[in-house]
Amino acid sequence: ATAEYLESVKSGMAESQVNISQDKLKMAPIPICPRPEQFRIINKINELFALCDQLKEKIAVAQNLQKDLAGALADNVLG
Repeated sequence: ATAEYLESVKSGMAESQVNISQDKLKMAPIPICPRPEQFRIINKINELFALCDQLKEKIAVAQNLQKDLAGALADNVLG
């Protein structure tokens, strides 16, 4: 619906010189999904952020373990 509306209100002859007034642009229909779908999307985003936080923590733990192992190995070889 939005693309069709914008196509119908544009002016100008060449593709590179198409114009749409601000007033007409402000009137463009913008589809919004139903509330239950909005909440589903929000919940999924929150789940993904939580997963990212868990992964960041696991990466930090793995990096610390890598440093500890590298230090222990250096101590053992040099030591």
